Amino acid sequence: RLEFLGDAVLDFFLTKRYYDHQPPLNPHRMTLVKHVAASNDLFAIVLVCNGLQKHVCHGSVAVRDAIHDYELRLKHARKVWSQRHSNEEKDHREDSATMERPAKSRRTSSSSEKSSIDIYSDLPPEVWDAVRAPKVLGDILESLVGAVFVDSGMSHETAKSVYERVLSPFLDRFVDSGKLSLHPVIQTLLVCQGWGCDAVSWENGTDSNPLEYTNRYVCHVVAHGQRISTSTGDSPRHAKYNAANALLTAIGASAPNALDGDLNAVHNLSADKATSGKPGETALDKLLKPICTCAERRLAEAEQRAAAEEKKKRMEIEQNNTSGGIADAEDTTLATDVKMSDNIEEGELV
Repeated sequence: RLEFLGDAVLDFFLTKRYYDHQPPLNPHRMTLVKHVAASNDLFAIVLVCNGLQKHVCHGSVAVRDAIHDYELRLKHARKVWSQRHSNEEKDHREDSATMERPAKSRRTSSSSEKSSIDIYSDLPPEVWDAVRAPKVLGDILESLVGAVFVDSGMSHETAKSVYERVLSPFLDRFVDSGKLSLHPVIQTLLVCQGWGCDAVSWENGTDSNPLEYTNRYVCHVVAHGQRISTSTGDSPRHAKYNAANALLTAIGASAPNALDGDLNAVHNLSADKATSGKPGETALDKLLKPICTCAERRLAEAEQRAAAEEKKKRMEIEQNNTSGGIADAEDTTLATDVKMSDNIEEGELV
């Protein structure tokens, strides 16, 4: 019950956040960004980085193991990102040292940064897509907001203070700062529709391993009944994400920024160097050209619409001609009746 209420409260604050965004976002971009900001994986990261998962009371071994496994995977991702980032900074400092003498103010600023505690330090961008979280963690954050909302007597301002303290700083830093790329599932649809194929769908299934007694979810990207990409995941949603990402990687598509990037850029695919077809042919051309019949279907539908319009116009013309002929016949009959009536009157007078 508290999760249901907290979800609605957070949904209101997030919707208002992107409705008030400057410059104003169109409905499509609002949907793209809010889809990420309200995701369960993002809520889980915020919860764990704030250490709130340590205060959860439960009696489930499965929940305990799932949370512990997530903490280890998130810690590993932060460690790898930190090492990569530190190596890049080290190379940059060495390059700078050969060009200029380091300023004293730089050492002062770095020491002041180290003195402050940053719970989101060494957190890779869009890590919520790389490290999948158990659903219980996101539910806990929603339940916490719902509990504060009820305990404060349904106070809007109190719930808002929790949102601004816990969730808003993370969104400012990782979502609204221009680091959010387009979601792979949405980008897959945009790329294929931009190419001219609107018959792309998703096919879900499971991959059982009888030796390990485990089931993994499988998802296929399907175009005209043909599977063009396949991947697995810990849930149907994760498998769908991985399948879309695998397709985009295979065709060499780069994702624009979801907040203010050029969405038309998803259609600018580079030519496939390994193609054996025409010069300039892309990997997506090689996938869709042999199977896609959308162009022929659209042409046939256009011809059918044109034929229907022509038939309608022809029927209207025939109807007008028929109505005109009946009117002329009626006028002729009326004129004959009048003439006969005049002749009769003249005969009577004689």
